[in-house]
Amino acid sequence: MTLVASSMPFSQEDICENVTNMTLRIEIEAVSSRYMQYSQLIGCFLALILSFFIGPWADTHGRKVPLLICLVGYTFGQFVLVIAAGFPTLPPAFLLLSSFISGITGHALAVIGLFFTIVTDNASSLKWLTVRIGVTSGVLSFGYLTGNLLTSYLLPLFSGYDYMAVISTGFCALAVLHVALFLRETLLKQSPTLIEEEEAETHDVRFATMRRVFGLFRVREYFSTLCRFRSQDRRFYLHMSLLMFFIVFTCDPGLPGLQVLFVKLPPLSFTDSLYAISLACQTASMAIGIMLFPYLFKLLDCRDTLMIVIGIGASATKMLLFAVSTNRAMVYTCNVAFR
Repeated sequence: MTLVASSMPFSQEDICENVTNMTLRIEIEAVSSRYMQYSQLIGCFLALILSFFIGPWADTHGRKVPLLICLVGYTFGQFVLVIAAGFPTLPPAFLLLSSFISGITGHALAVIGLFFTIVTDNASSLKWLTVRIGVTSGVLSFGYLTGNLLTSYLLPLFSGYDYMAVISTGFCALAVLHVALFLRETLLKQSPTLIEEEEAETHDVRFATMRRVFGLFRVREYFSTLCRFRSQDRRFYLHMSLLMFFIVFTCDPGLPGLQVLFVKLPPLSFTDSLYAISLACQTASMAIGIMLFPYLFKLLDCRDTLMIVIGIGASATKMLLFAVSTNRAMVYTCNVAFR
C-alpha cells in the first residue's frame, strides 16, 4: 500500500498528514486491491500451468528437488518485497515481480502440496493418515502463529515494514537450508510400469524422462483421473470435493484483505499490533483444533466426512458472526471459538 500511495499525485508528506482522510484512504485501498488481484492472478495462473509438471516430476524423481525449487523461488519473491519496502518510490507494478517469481517456481500452494505428499509417503498406516495430516497442518499453523506474534511484538519497535520483509525473507532462506541439508527423499523406487519398460528397451533414457515428465499423456492422466469409473459413487464424491475446494479458494484469497479493512475501520479501529494479536489467537485455536479433532474422531471411529461438515459449518458461523461484530470482544470470540 505504501508503493501505491507514493505513486499517487501528492507528496509523501501529504500522505503522512492526510492518511486519516477517508476519501484518500478509500482511494489508496481501491488501487491497492486492484494490484493485489493482479498479483494473485499472475501467481495462481503460473502455478496452475506448472502443476502439470511438478506432480509428474515429483512422482518420477522425488519430492526434494521440486520442494527446493519452490522454496528458492518463494525466497526470491520475498526478497523483491524487501526491495519494495526499502524503496517506496518504486512503481506499484514492481510488486508483481514477486508474484511472477513465486508463481513461475510453483507458488506457496505447491510447497504446501509437497509437504503433505512427503507426510503421506511416510505414513505407515492409512488409518492414521488423517491424524498425521492434521498434525502437519497444526505445525504449519503454529508457524503462522509464531509469525503473527513476532510481528505484533516487532512492529511497534520499528517505523516501517522493511524490517518485517527482511525477517520474512530470512525465515524463507532458513527453510531452503533446512530442506537442502536435512530433508531426506521419501519417494520409494516402485516397480516400473509398462510404459517405462518399453522406454527402457529403447535405451533412450533422456527422451524417456522428458516424455514421462512433460509428455502430453501426463495431461491426459489428469483428466482420466476425473473421468475414471469408481465404485460406490466415489467419482461423484471426488467431483464434489474438487468443486468445494474451487469455491473455497475462490473466496479465500480475498478474506484476509477484507478482514483487515473491516477491523481497522470504526467502530472496531484495530491497530496493526491488535490485528496481529487477533490473528495469533485465531491461528492458535485453529492449530489446536486441527491436531486434536482428527485424533478424537479416529478414537470415536467417526467418518472423515463428518469432520469436514463440522469444519465447514464452524467456518461459516465464524464469518457470519464476524460480519456483525460491533466490538473487539466479538471479533476475538469469533476467531477463537469457530476457527
